Amino acid sequence: LFRQIQGRPAVDPDGLFRLPTGEVIVMAIQLLDVMNYLYQKHHRAYMDWKPEHIFWNGLNRKVKLIDWNVTIPLDEGPGERQNIRDDLRLFCGAALYIGLTFTDPDDISKPIGTRPTTEFQSPVAQIRRRYWTDNPYFHQSDFSLSDEIKKIIRRGLDPKQGFDSASELRK
Repeated sequence: LFRQIQGRPAVDPDGLFRLPTGEVIVMAIQLLDVMNYLYQKHHRAYMDWKPEHIFWNGLNRKVKLIDWNVTIPLDEGPGERQNIRDDLRLFCGAALYIGLTFTDPDDISKPIGTRPTTEFQSPVAQIRRRYWTDNPYFHQSDFSLSDEIKKIIRRGLDPKQGFDSASELRK
């Protein structure tokens, strides 16, 4: 997914280099099934949603998810319900919104990927940008998103609303 984002031209007003909405929805449903499996069979949350970790094969319409070292037990920290809600919120930003728009939900002028940060104390000058926002009224003027999809993403990104399960978001 990240390679597709990086390969698009700087100016793509018609969105020709984005993935078709239907493909992103098929990809998202497969990823939600993976999340359900993790929650129910392994009692873990993925928590590392980034376009760099999502491999989509458009020919056979199959997704692969990589980099499993950040998964956490569902009962760690704030507890199972909150960890699931946080995992789904990260998914809504990094997989769903970015998969549909190829833009940062906070600022469409920011590039997706590695860039300098002042948000964290770190010896590393650049870190991977996390792909979510706490603002439920993220940049939504993209013409390619239906009002229903915007509503789903808005709810998913809103820390006060969100989704309580992958099944609920899948519906």
